[in-house]
Amino acid sequence: MSTPEDWIDPDEAGVRIILIADAATAASALAAGLAAAPVTAVAAPGDRADLREATHAAGVAFLALDLPADGADGVHLRSADNVGPMRDRLGTTAIVGAEVPPVRHEAMVAGEAGADYVLFRATDRSGSPDLERLVGMVAWWSELFVLPCAALAPATPEAARALADAGADFIAFGPDLWAGSDDPAAVLAAVAEALPTDRAGPRERR
Repeated sequence: MSTPEDWIDPDEAGVRIILIADAATAASALAAGLAAAPVTAVAAPGDRADLREATHAAGVAFLALDLPADGADGVHLRSADNVGPMRDRLGTTAIVGAEVPPVRHEAMVAGEAGADYVLFRATDRSGSPDLERLVGMVAWWSELFVLPCAALAPATPEAARALADAGADFIAFGPDLWAGSDDPAAVLAAVAEALPTDRAGPRERR
């Protein structure tokens, strides 16, 4: 049986990608994105069997959003409040990831409650990802903790590289990727080109 480490161990590869899909995401677009970049997990509604099948066909972990689902490898919680109960419910063989705002205490609580990774999200007044705040949170976390961290980033190579250089283990892209580009796979391919292929730099600080 697979364990969380089989999917999300950051020592096994360079900086990787987490994709977050929603009810509007097309399975064909997801499949193309999975072929274009080093994706480690897809988080999507648990009832989207087509997205799960596309994800598993690519050898990638499928995480149900917020609630467990048949055939999923774990859950991606969009609130850290239920990390402890979800870990108790799913045991140690499932992935439990948690999104957290740019609040240090909440991130630490999520990690202590049993999350396999924390994903920082921060937005500016327009609702777009706040890259400066995300870089600051990732840099702080990577200096102090071994638990992998991710950041929900703007879908640009420059943003991905800035977060990777700050110490992010994973770069996450949300529904904006699918809605904001005519060719999400091309965006992901460009991001992949910008990411470091090993963890020597950031992880030496840990």
